[in-house]
Amino acid sequence: MESRGTQWTEVLSVGVDQIDEEHQHFIRLLDRFNHAETRSLPEAELYAMLAEVVLYTEQHFTNEEGLMRDAGYPFLDQHHMMHDIAEQEVHRLASGTASEEEIREVLGRFMLNWLVLHIQSADRKFGEWLQETGAEKPRAVAHLQMAV
Repeated sequence: MESRGTQWTEVLSVGVDQIDEEHQHFIRLLDRFNHAETRSLPEAELYAMLAEVVLYTEQHFTNEEGLMRDAGYPFLDQHHMMHDIAEQEVHRLASGTASEEEIREVLGRFMLNWLVLHIQSADRKFGEWLQETGAEKPRAVAHLQMAV
């Protein structure tokens, strides 16, 4: 039985529109690796999808950290370390040493699960901090425009 995909719910909302929109796209992008059609993709298409994930990971983390920096978020350094761990993993997959099956498994399961847990814990803390402190929501930074 094939996975129906990870569904966006308000439980995943951070309360910052740009971050929520980027998270929705990120989840859809990673979720593609769970679908049967990726099992028969030619190698070039699989690696094109992987390159898109690498680029989106870098851009989203940069955007999110920029919003946190602009807001004066005091836990930015810890947040950046969490992002570094995930970014290192997607770079490892793109290094050419991972098998196609490992790429599908890690991106479709591990990274997707990591992202959902990260949103529900670390990213949500940023949204809560904004509310609790009355800090002004940061202005949007360069928006990511990538198709899924």
